[in-house]
Amino acid sequence: MYRRGLQTLLILLIVLSISSLVYSVAVTRQEIASSRLGRHLTRAETRFQQRAVQFENDENVLALLDRTEAAPAPVSPPPAPQDNGRECVSDQGLRVRWDWASESQGVVVWTFQNPTNESGAVVLNRGILEQPGSTYCLGDAFWPAYITNNLAFIANGPYPALSGANPNLPLAAIGRDSRTICFVFTLDPGGNFELPEGGFVGISPQCTALLDVRFLNDINMTISYNQATQCNGFDGNTNCPPNPLQTSIPLYQPHSGKAAGAFEPTISSGSGFVCFSGESWVERTDGSRVLLRDLQVGDQVMTLSMSTASGGRVQRPTRVSGFVDRLVHTKPIAYLRVVTGNHVIEITKNHLIWATTEPAEPGIFLQAQRLHPGMYLRGASDELERIERIERVWRSDAFAPLTDTGTLLVNGVLVSCYGNLESHRIAHAAFAPLRLIHRLQHWCTDHHVAGFALVGDHPAVSEKAYGIHPYARMLVRLYALVRFLSGGTLHTL
Repeated sequence: MYRRGLQTLLILLIVLSISSLVYSVAVTRQEIASSRLGRHLTRAETRFQQRAVQFENDENVLALLDRTEAAPAPVSPPPAPQDNGRECVSDQGLRVRWDWASESQGVVVWTFQNPTNESGAVVLNRGILEQPGSTYCLGDAFWPAYITNNLAFIANGPYPALSGANPNLPLAAIGRDSRTICFVFTLDPGGNFELPEGGFVGISPQCTALLDVRFLNDINMTISYNQATQCNGFDGNTNCPPNPLQTSIPLYQPHSGKAAGAFEPTISSGSGFVCFSGESWVERTDGSRVLLRDLQVGDQVMTLSMSTASGGRVQRPTRVSGFVDRLVHTKPIAYLRVVTGNHVIEITKNHLIWATTEPAEPGIFLQAQRLHPGMYLRGASDELERIERIERVWRSDAFAPLTDTGTLLVNGVLVSCYGNLESHRIAHAAFAPLRLIHRLQHWCTDHHVAGFALVGDHPAVSEKAYGIHPYARMLVRLYALVRFLSGGTLHTL
C-alpha cells in the first residue's frame, strides 16, 4: 500500500517538475529584463594583442597564410554570389571585397568596410569560383591550426572592433541551433580592416554572403574537430589544440541566413553544475565549519534571509537536502577566485552569487563570470564586501549542495545553490520537486518506510553516486527541448 501510494506520488512529482520548468521558461525573459542591476553591468572589452604587421613587407605572414590544399567540401550549398563573387554587402550595409595581393603566390586581401553610422559585426561566407559548392565561413576550416599559430583566439564576447593590420582574429560560435566556428569581424562606423589570405594558386576566391551577426552570450562548449584535416593539414602543422577542446566561447546569431560550414564539428554545450571546490566551507548551526567535501545530506548550515523585524538580512539555518553535482579526483576544473577585504571564495563562472554594483542598489544573484573588481558581495553579517581582484585557479573536485532555501553561505559569502541559468528565482522553482522528493525520502527514512530511496543522497554515499544528479540532468535536457520548440528564443543554459 505504501509503495503504490509512493509510486503515484512520484508520477505527480514528475508532472509538477515539468510544469515548474514550463512556468520558468515563460517568465525567463521578463525576469532578466526587469533586473535593475542589469542596467549597471558592463562587459569588459577583450583587448587584442596588437602585432605591428604590415602585409606588404612581412613575408612570414604570407608564408604562414599560404596553403595549397583544396578547399574542403561544404555541408550546405552556397548562396548566390554577388558581382561574380568579388564583393558582398550585408543587410546592415557593411561591405567586403577581395583583390589580388600576389596572384602568382595565390594571395588575396579581403577589405572589410563599414560605411554606416553604427558599429556592426559580420561573418564572411566565401568559396572558390572554380569549385561550385565550396562555400564555408572564413575561419571554419582551419580554426584549430589558426589558434596554435597565433592567427586566431577565443575570448569573452562581445568582441571589440578590429583595427590595424592584426592577423590574430577572434573566433565565435555562429547560430543558436547549428553552431559553426567562424571569424567575427567587428567594425566601428567608418572603419576598415584588411586581411590577407593565401591558398589561391590557379583559383579565385568567391564572396557568397556577408552576414550581420549580434552577440548573444558566452557559452561553455566542447568542440571536437578533424585533427588530420583541420590542424595537420594546414602546412603540415603538428601543434594542435586539445581535441576535443573545452572552452567558453561567444555565441553570435545571424540577422538572416546561416554561416556555412565546411566541417560539422561535434559540439555540446556545457551542462555541468559544478559550483564550489571541496576546500570551500560552510558553517553549521553550532558555529563549527565543515568543508564541502565532508558535508552530509541532512546537515543544517547557515544562510541569510530577509527579516521583517529589522528590514535587513539575518542568519538562519537551512537543511542540506541533497547535491546537484559532486565530482572528486576529476580532471582540473577552472574556478574564479574572488577576493574581497575579508573573504575569498572559489566558484565556477556560471554559478549564481549575490552581487551589486553600488551599495545603494538592492543587488541580485548573477553568474560569477559577470563579476568584476569594484562590485560588492554580501557577507555573513549582512555587510557588503568590495571585490578587490578576481583570479583563475584550478581544482580537482567540485560540490554543489542543494538546500531547502536555495541559498547558503560559502566561505562567509551569500551564494545560490544553482548555476547555468540566469535567474535564481526560476531555478529555485524548477528544483522544487526535487526538494520535495528529498523531504519525502527523509520522512520515509524516519518512519521506516521501505522501498523508497534516492541513490546517492544517503550520507554513506558510494563512488557511483558522484556526478550530476539525474533530476538536474533531466532539467537540462527538458529545457533544451522547450528551447528548441520555442525556436531558440530562450536564453541558453
